[in-house]
Amino acid sequence: MSGSRTQHVAAILQSWIGPALLVVIILFGGSSRPDQTSHLVLQALSALVLLFYLLPLSRLDWTQHRLTILGLISIGILWLFLQTLHLPAYIWSLLPKRDLIIEGWSLLSIEAGWGQPISIDAERTRTATLGILPILAVFIAIYLGTAKYTARSLL
Repeated sequence: MSGSRTQHVAAILQSWIGPALLVVIILFGGSSRPDQTSHLVLQALSALVLLFYLLPLSRLDWTQHRLTILGLISIGILWLFLQTLHLPAYIWSLLPKRDLIIEGWSLLSIEAGWGQPISIDAERTRTATLGILPILAVFIAIYLGTAKYTARSLL
């Protein structure tokens, strides 16, 4: 009986980690923060939450949830790829606020040329992509936590 109760309590705890992380993100995250310390702490906490949920997955759990988990991770990778994708000059110049950059280049006698990424600063884009980590952790924590709680409560 006590083992069943412990599993039930663990399942309830796992189902609340995602919403709790979401509250922490709302309170301490956001792009309006003047310093990056809170972002680094949230990213580290999110990585720990992801490890907490993904490492103990059994082969059966992984088989059942792999498409959702891999889909969510793929969205983050795809976003980074799209932001650093190099576009032809004509298409790049049609993007918002690129006219100021082109005007600045013309003043400096720099030709726009081919191969400009969507993102103006690729390093900041990679850093910003890490900002997807907290929300990815929330999605996976809520998805897996809810699935485990639902499965255990039905038993």
